Amino acid sequence: MINLSKRLSVIANMITDSNIVNDIGCDHALLDIYLLQSKKVKKVVASDITPGALNQAKGNVKKYDVKEIDLRLGNGLNTINDSDKVDTVVLSGLGNIKINNILNENKKLLNNINTIIIQSNTMPDMIRSEVIKLGYKIDDERLVLENNIIYEIIKFTKGFKKYSKKEIYYGPILL
Repeated sequence: MINLSKRLSVIANMITDSNIVNDIGCDHALLDIYLLQSKKVKKVVASDITPGALNQAKGNVKKYDVKEIDLRLGNGLNTINDSDKVDTVVLSGLGNIKINNILNENKKLLNNINTIIIQSNTMPDMIRSEVIKLGYKIDDERLVLENNIIYEIIKFTKGFKKYSKKEIYYGPILL
């Protein structure tokens, strides 16, 4: 079984009731390999915009002999379609503007997405605000200290809930 960093372990533990995950910006695909090895999901569509990162992912998939990962080169949600039956999206290690652009660029692909897990490197309040507008509510939030960096991880699920400005800024669960 592959060992994950604290940050990736928290993300993995937030994935529940999921069959097929789309890991956007998969980088090395370690999260995806873990999800399949631990049988948390049935399949992963792992995508990255950078050929070098995808090659690193291919090497890890081969090393750990994981067959249920579909590696795709491309930008954001553009790498999936309705027939993939993705129900969970992970966006980790990207900035808030990039994440919001990815989610807003192909809103129709979010119709079948029940869960979005985000670890943004910048401005999580703007992430909360934008994802809520897309028809999601905040289901869980965690802070993770790793390598002297505090990471904020947010799990959104389909639904509606009203939040105060303070809750949007700090996070309703983290408060």
